[in-house]
Amino acid sequence: MSTFSKLKYAAVVLMFACSHAIADDARSGIYTLRSVPGTQLDFRKVYLALDGIKASGFFDNPFTRPTANDPDADPTCRFFLSGEVTPQGEIRLDTWYPDRQSGKIETGAPIILKKKGEAWVATVSGDLPNCDAPTIDTGDFLTLKSSRPWRNFAFVNKSKTFLYSAPDDAERTKGYLVRFDAVAVLESDHEWLHVDYFRNDADVVRWVKGLDLTER
Repeated sequence: MSTFSKLKYAAVVLMFACSHAIADDARSGIYTLRSVPGTQLDFRKVYLALDGIKASGFFDNPFTRPTANDPDADPTCRFFLSGEVTPQGEIRLDTWYPDRQSGKIETGAPIILKKKGEAWVATVSGDLPNCDAPTIDTGDFLTLKSSRPWRNFAFVNKSKTFLYSAPDDAERTKGYLVRFDAVAVLESDHEWLHVDYFRNDADVVRWVKGLDLTER
Protein backbone atom coordinates (compact mmCIF):
# COMPACT_ATOMS: atom_id res chain seq x y z
CA MET A 1 0.00 0.00 0.00
CA SER A 2 1.38 3.42 -0.96
CA THR A 3 1.96 6.18 1.59
CA PHE A 4 -0.97 8.14 0.14
CA SER A 5 -3.27 5.11 0.39
CA LYS A 6 -2.19 4.53 3.99
CA LEU A 7 -2.94 8.14 4.90
CA LYS A 8 -6.31 8.01 3.14
CA TYR A 9 -7.20 4.77 4.94
CA ALA A 10 -6.14 6.24 8.30
CA ALA A 11 -8.31 9.30 7.70
CA VAL A 12 -11.35 7.15 6.90
CA VAL A 13 -10.76 5.04 10.04
CA LEU A 14 -10.45 8.21 12.13
CA MET A 15 -13.70 9.66 10.76
CA PHE A 16 -15.61 6.47 11.49
CA ALA A 17 -14.07 6.28 14.96
CA CYS A 18 -15.22 9.84 15.67
CA SER A 19 -18.75 9.16 14.43
CA HIS A 20 -18.99 6.00 16.55
CA ALA A 21 -17.73 7.94 19.58
CA ILE A 22 -20.47 10.53 19.09
CA ALA A 23 -23.02 7.75 18.56
CA ASP A 24 -21.93 6.17 21.83
CA ASP A 25 -22.28 9.57 23.52
CA ALA A 26 -25.82 10.07 22.17
CA ARG A 27 -28.50 7.95 23.81
CA SER A 28 -31.93 6.76 22.83
CA GLY A 29 -34.70 8.35 24.82
CA ILE A 30 -36.98 11.31 25.39
CA TYR A 31 -35.40 14.73 24.89
CA THR A 32 -36.56 18.07 26.22
CA LEU A 33 -36.61 20.88 23.69
CA ARG A 34 -35.68 24.38 24.79
CA SER A 35 -35.47 27.62 22.87
CA VAL A 36 -33.61 29.69 25.48
CA PRO A 37 -31.85 28.59 28.69
CA GLY A 38 -34.34 28.00 31.49
CA THR A 39 -37.37 27.93 29.22
CA GLN A 40 -39.01 24.65 28.32
CA LEU A 41 -42.16 24.00 26.32
CA ASP A 42 -43.35 20.80 27.95
CA PHE A 43 -45.77 19.91 25.18
CA ARG A 44 -42.95 19.56 22.65
CA LYS A 45 -41.32 16.13 22.75
CA VAL A 46 -38.50 14.62 20.75
CA TYR A 47 -38.23 10.83 20.82
CA LEU A 48 -34.87 9.70 19.48
CA ALA A 49 -33.38 6.24 18.85
CA LEU A 50 -29.66 5.75 18.23
CA ASP A 51 -28.44 2.34 17.05
CA GLY A 52 -24.74 2.58 16.23
CA ILE A 53 -24.53 5.44 13.71
CA LYS A 54 -28.17 4.96 12.62
CA ALA A 55 -30.65 7.51 13.98
CA SER A 56 -34.44 7.64 13.90
CA GLY A 57 -37.18 9.27 15.89
CA PHE A 58 -40.45 11.12 16.17
CA PHE A 59 -41.31 14.72 16.94
CA ASP A 60 -44.61 15.52 18.63
CA ASN A 61 -46.03 18.94 19.31
CA PRO A 62 -49.76 18.42 20.01
CA PHE A 63 -50.41 22.15 20.18
CA THR A 64 -48.55 24.80 18.25
CA ARG A 65 -50.71 27.91 18.36
CA PRO A 66 -54.21 29.22 19.19
CA THR A 67 -56.81 28.52 16.48
CA ALA A 68 -59.54 30.92 17.60
CA ASN A 69 -59.07 33.02 14.46
CA ASP A 70 -58.80 30.02 12.15
CA PRO A 71 -60.94 27.11 13.36
CA ASP A 72 -60.07 25.03 10.29
CA ALA A 73 -56.34 25.13 11.03
CA ASP A 74 -54.62 22.05 12.39
CA PRO A 75 -52.64 23.22 15.44
CA THR A 76 -50.59 20.02 15.71
CA CYS A 77 -47.13 19.23 14.40
CA ARG A 78 -45.92 15.64 14.20
CA PHE A 79 -43.34 14.04 11.96
CA PHE A 80 -40.78 11.26 11.77
CA LEU A 81 -36.99 11.52 11.77
CA SER A 82 -34.44 9.25 10.12
CA GLY A 83 -30.74 9.66 9.45
CA GLU A 84 -27.33 8.94 10.87
CA VAL A 85 -24.35 10.22 12.79
CA THR A 86 -22.00 11.80 10.25
CA PRO A 87 -18.20 11.43 10.20
CA GLN A 88 -18.08 15.05 11.42
CA GLY A 89 -19.84 14.04 14.64
CA GLU A 90 -23.22 15.62 13.81
CA ILE A 91 -26.58 13.88 13.76
CA ARG A 92 -28.29 14.52 10.41
CA LEU A 93 -32.02 13.81 10.43
CA ASP A 94 -34.35 13.82 7.44
CA THR A 95 -37.93 14.83 8.30
CA TRP A 96 -40.96 13.08 6.78
CA TYR A 97 -44.55 12.04 7.36
CA PRO A 98 -47.00 9.86 5.40
CA ASP A 99 -49.73 11.84 3.67
CA ARG A 100 -53.07 10.87 5.23
CA GLN A 101 -54.88 10.77 1.91
CA SER A 102 -52.41 9.14 -0.46
CA GLY A 103 -50.04 7.43 1.98
CA LYS A 104 -47.08 8.88 0.07
CA ILE A 105 -44.20 10.24 2.09
CA GLU A 106 -44.13 14.01 2.49
CA THR A 107 -40.60 15.23 3.15
CA GLY A 108 -39.38 18.39 4.81
CA ALA A 109 -36.16 20.18 5.62
CA PRO A 110 -33.37 18.22 7.33
CA ILE A 111 -32.47 18.89 10.95
CA ILE A 112 -28.80 18.92 11.93
CA LEU A 113 -27.89 18.34 15.58
CA LYS A 114 -24.46 19.41 16.87
CA LYS A 115 -23.20 18.50 20.33
CA LYS A 116 -22.60 21.42 22.67
CA GLY A 117 -21.88 20.45 26.25
CA GLU A 118 -24.68 18.16 27.42
CA ALA A 119 -27.10 19.34 24.72
CA TRP A 120 -27.60 18.94 20.97
CA VAL A 121 -28.16 22.24 19.16
CA ALA A 122 -30.49 22.18 16.15
CA THR A 123 -30.12 23.77 12.74
CA VAL A 124 -33.23 23.79 10.51
CA SER A 125 -33.01 25.07 6.94
CA GLY A 126 -36.64 25.06 5.74
CA ASP A 127 -40.21 23.94 6.29
CA LEU A 128 -41.07 20.82 8.26
CA PRO A 129 -43.64 18.23 7.11
CA ASN A 130 -47.14 17.88 8.57
CA CYS A 131 -46.84 21.21 10.38
CA ASP A 132 -48.82 24.43 9.94
CA ALA A 133 -46.21 26.25 12.02
CA PRO A 134 -42.55 25.38 12.60
CA THR A 135 -41.92 24.14 16.11
CA ILE A 136 -38.24 23.29 15.91
CA ASP A 137 -36.09 26.26 14.97
CA THR A 138 -32.41 26.88 14.51
CA GLY A 139 -30.85 27.44 17.92
CA ASP A 140 -33.22 25.17 19.82
CA PHE A 141 -31.39 22.59 21.88
CA LEU A 142 -32.23 19.08 23.00
CA THR A 143 -31.25 17.58 26.34
CA LEU A 144 -31.79 13.97 27.32
CA LYS A 145 -34.60 13.72 29.88
CA SER A 146 -35.01 9.95 30.12
CA SER A 147 -33.12 7.18 28.33
CA ARG A 148 -34.87 4.22 26.67
CA PRO A 149 -33.55 1.00 25.04
CA TRP A 150 -35.06 1.86 21.63
CA ARG A 151 -33.59 0.58 18.37
CA ASN A 152 -35.58 2.58 15.84
CA PHE A 153 -39.01 4.00 15.03
CA ALA A 154 -41.87 2.78 12.86
CA PHE A 155 -45.46 3.70 12.02
CA VAL A 156 -48.67 1.71 11.72
CA ASN A 157 -49.52 1.02 8.06
CA LYS A 158 -53.04 -0.39 8.57
CA SER A 159 -56.30 1.21 9.66
CA LYS A 160 -56.05 -0.75 12.93
CA THR A 161 -53.52 -3.11 14.50
CA PHE A 162 -54.14 -4.89 17.79
CA LEU A 163 -51.70 -4.98 20.67
CA TYR A 164 -50.56 -8.25 22.26
CA SER A 165 -49.15 -8.92 25.72
CA ALA A 166 -46.86 -11.60 24.24
CA PRO A 167 -45.83 -12.63 20.70
CA ASP A 168 -48.74 -15.03 20.34
CA ASP A 169 -52.16 -14.72 18.67
CA ALA A 170 -53.80 -15.96 21.86
CA GLU A 171 -52.41 -12.96 23.80
CA ARG A 172 -54.35 -10.24 21.98
CA THR A 173 -55.49 -7.37 24.21
CA LYS A 174 -58.35 -4.92 23.73
CA GLY A 175 -55.89 -2.17 22.90
CA TYR A 176 -55.00 -1.18 19.37
CA LEU A 177 -53.19 1.44 17.32
CA VAL A 178 -54.40 3.21 14.18
CA ARG A 179 -52.78 4.22 10.90
CA PHE A 180 -49.69 6.44 11.23
CA ASP A 181 -49.38 6.01 14.99
CA ALA A 182 -45.69 6.08 15.95
CA VAL A 183 -43.96 3.35 17.95
CA ALA A 184 -40.41 2.78 19.13
CA VAL A 185 -39.09 -0.70 18.37
CA LEU A 186 -37.36 -2.54 21.23
CA GLU A 187 -36.75 -5.95 19.65
CA SER A 188 -38.03 -8.36 17.02
CA ASP A 189 -39.09 -11.99 17.35
CA HIS A 190 -39.63 -13.50 13.90
CA GLU A 191 -42.88 -11.90 12.61
CA TRP A 192 -43.48 -9.95 15.84
CA LEU A 193 -42.12 -6.61 17.06
CA HIS A 194 -41.83 -5.57 20.71
CA VAL A 195 -42.76 -1.90 20.76
CA ASP A 196 -43.06 1.06 23.07
CA TYR A 197 -45.80 3.59 22.32
CA PHE A 198 -46.85 6.75 24.08
CA ARG A 199 -50.22 7.43 25.70
CA ASN A 200 -50.97 10.23 28.16
CA ASP A 201 -47.25 10.88 28.69
CA ALA A 202 -46.66 7.24 29.69
CA ASP A 203 -44.84 4.42 27.91
CA VAL A 204 -46.90 1.32 27.09
CA VAL A 205 -44.91 -1.74 26.00
CA ARG A 206 -46.69 -4.38 23.91
CA TRP A 207 -46.20 -6.70 20.93
CA VAL A 208 -47.54 -6.09 17.42
CA LYS A 209 -47.37 -8.03 14.18
CA GLY A 210 -44.43 -6.84 12.15
CA LEU A 211 -46.35 -6.68 8.88
CA ASP A 212 -48.60 -4.01 10.40
CA LEU A 213 -45.67 -1.61 10.84
CA THR A 214 -43.44 0.22 8.39
CA GLU A 215 -39.83 0.89 9.40
CA ARG A 216 -37.71 3.32 7.44
